[in-house]
Amino acid sequence: MKRVAIMKLIKTVLLTSLAMIWSASSVASIHLSANRIIYKEAKGEAVLTAKNEEKRNYLVQSWLDAAGNPEITTKQLPFVVTPPLFQLVSGSESIIQVVYQGTGLPADKESLLWLNVRGVPSLTEQEQNLKNKLSVAVTERIKVIFRPKSLADESASAIGKIEWQRGSNGMVHVVNNSPYYVILNKIDINNVEVKVSAESNNTVISPKGTKDYPIESKAGGLKIIWSGVTDFGVKSKEYSVTL
Repeated sequence: MKRVAIMKLIKTVLLTSLAMIWSASSVASIHLSANRIIYKEAKGEAVLTAKNEEKRNYLVQSWLDAAGNPEITTKQLPFVVTPPLFQLVSGSESIIQVVYQGTGLPADKESLLWLNVRGVPSLTEQEQNLKNKLSVAVTERIKVIFRPKSLADESASAIGKIEWQRGSNGMVHVVNNSPYYVILNKIDINNVEVKVSAESNNTVISPKGTKDYPIESKAGGLKIIWSGVTDFGVKSKEYSVTL
């Protein structure tokens, strides 16, 4: 009896694991045309394309939330995301449109939001007949940087204008005096690269904001080399300063 129970448990775990692996890999087959959006108020809207390259259909949901807070949805933000819910047939693509309603965000600096695109895969007839199955929805989150019409497209120059200062407790302090978000992709301090990643939340310096980065070599002068990401999603030129 114990052997039968153990075999049933193993079978359930294997089927569940396979379903989870299938779901994660299939949702990855919904490709977005951009990994972030620069929403220019002067243009009135921002769009991206979701494409289904999988041999199955998806139910896709899209919405905005405030940076780092998924609980604040489109209902509380001055935006409309259309379509909020749609079917994405195998081999097809659809446009997701983001429209600002005109009030509610600062007019003198950029704002950071997140666009969420969630895909729920359909099951094939064979998969529907499985006794143990699990369909996992996976959500893709990309940055939406809202640029009010009062600002010119000078965000690239803001990358080179951030100010570096020797801080306390073995840290180097950086200040962004611009109204633009600065997104760094490289920081090198005395030939030691500082790891930057979205997971550690140390890539983005908000308008009029600051960040601190660790210094491994605490004695003597500091030479800092850095670069960022432009509006086009490419690496900027490298800048350097000696403190």
